[in-house]
Amino acid sequence: MKKGMVFVYGIFMLLLAGCAQDSAVDVSGKTDGEFRVYQTLCMAVDTGDGFYYSDNEGFLKYFDYQAKKESLVCNKPNCRHDSWSESMPQEERCDAYVWTSRGFVTGGKLYLLEEGFWEDGAGTKLRIVESDLDRTGQREIQTLDGGMVTDFAVKDKILYVSVGQSEMMEMEGGGWQNSAKCRNKLYRVDLAEGLAEVLVEKEGFNSDIGIMGAEGDMLYLDFNYFEKEFDGTNFEEAKLHQEYYAYSLETKSMAKILQGKSLLPGTGTAITDGKFYGCMASGGKTAEEQNASDLKKIDLDTGEEELIAHAKNLHMMESCALYEKTGEMGGFVYDFGQGKEIAASAMKLDNLYPYCQAGDYLYAALYDEKSQKYVTGFLALESLAEGEGGFISVGN
Repeated sequence: MKKGMVFVYGIFMLLLAGCAQDSAVDVSGKTDGEFRVYQTLCMAVDTGDGFYYSDNEGFLKYFDYQAKKESLVCNKPNCRHDSWSESMPQEERCDAYVWTSRGFVTGGKLYLLEEGFWEDGAGTKLRIVESDLDRTGQREIQTLDGGMVTDFAVKDKILYVSVGQSEMMEMEGGGWQNSAKCRNKLYRVDLAEGLAEVLVEKEGFNSDIGIMGAEGDMLYLDFNYFEKEFDGTNFEEAKLHQEYYAYSLETKSMAKILQGKSLLPGTGTAITDGKFYGCMASGGKTAEEQNASDLKKIDLDTGEEELIAHAKNLHMMESCALYEKTGEMGGFVYDFGQGKEIAASAMKLDNLYPYCQAGDYLYAALYDEKSQKYVTGFLALESLAEGEGGFISVGN
């Protein structure tokens, strides 16, 4: 679930809409009145009826759950469906080409977060673009400083988005490049009015602000940064710091939480009914144990901590975790809402990389042994117990 291009660990995690039944994962779509937290680095939007995603070339596709078919999201007559640059006139651009944009749906509209656009003299910008669900009727809602989105959350047409902006550094001989020093901002954007305000601002080396979860009027944030520039080789010298906060949207105040805890960067988090779920180093002695992690539940009110599983190949969702256990066959699904572990004896997480929940499916990459490549597609959640059956390849 962590984290954009700045924070050195980078991530590819997840969000699940719901898990409930003993034998399978029960999915219930969230309404506009509930928080949706987005922590994937790719375009991945569940609408309840279908799923928006971008293919390997950056074109927006829509997968219809009932029809089990994908379609290109562009209705322009005679469109060649080519990629485009900023210099191309708007009327000539393919509506489906979204490059590396991420998005969400709320209030019956599709919104794209278009990263990394340059404005002369103002650095990189993030554009928020609203459209109808078929990408017609596009209009720019707001432009924010910074070109790198970490996480974002949406509720009642209000967007909360974490954006990073690297400081520019002059190079010897002229020219400029991004430095490791980063300024991070958490914005509140009223999508109806187009108004934006900064709620939290921090800075550091290789830093980011993440949204670990959201409930009620609370956002749960993490701030990761180094004391010195981290170049990939000087981890001990650079000194990583991890801070965790509860931010009240009502009072606009912030308090530290999970003090003394150290979560494994890049492994993802979830918050359900006041319970925090996260991964910590196992502290194991053997090489196999050290490659695993401890999935833990922490009560945010009392601080009470519970070990759920000593897990490997762990994939965190918003409502569930998928993992294997050292010395045991198959996989497991832990339902956060029920506090229950479900065995999936034929699940093979060595070959499967889930990106996020997509209705009754997982949007995932599956390793194809014949081609020796990963194939993107949808795996029916009810098929988890049977292994890889029911995988639908798309966008490859």
